[in-house]
Amino acid sequence: MEEYIKWATAVVIPLLGLIIKYRSDNQDPGAVRRMKRHAQLATELPEESKKHLEELLDVESGLYAERMKRRAQRKLKGGTLGAVILVALVFGGALFGLSAWAFIWPWAWIFVGVTGFFCVLFLVAGAMQLYEYPQDRDEPAAPHAPAVQEEQPQSAGSVSK
Repeated sequence: MEEYIKWATAVVIPLLGLIIKYRSDNQDPGAVRRMKRHAQLATELPEESKKHLEELLDVESGLYAERMKRRAQRKLKGGTLGAVILVALVFGGALFGLSAWAFIWPWAWIFVGVTGFFCVLFLVAGAMQLYEYPQDRDEPAAPHAPAVQEEQPQSAGSVSK
């Protein structure tokens, strides 16, 4: 029986991973499915109602195209990827050592939990900075720039000073 469990873990789990990957690659993203539903609905509506749904489709397709363009133009930061891998290895080694210590002294599981928590925080923060986008490369960020206000059109009866 133990032999079957080894085979199941060695074969079934990677096979499930491949099946899930294959299914997700052949599936439309949610935005595309929503646009397809809206386009189908637009064909079924009367002419006077189509205008609003076509405007919605224009906006949705524009936003989707912008997201895909942004994703295609991003570049992986090698230094950040190396730092994430290094942090994962260091924290993994620390967690391994702390886990071994925790089997000797049960209160050490607190240190394992705290270390694991910080490991997850560092890895999430690093993963959020893995890509460099075109606007990050071209323009320096101005976080404290004042907001530009548009001039309000004056009515015909008002007088400007």
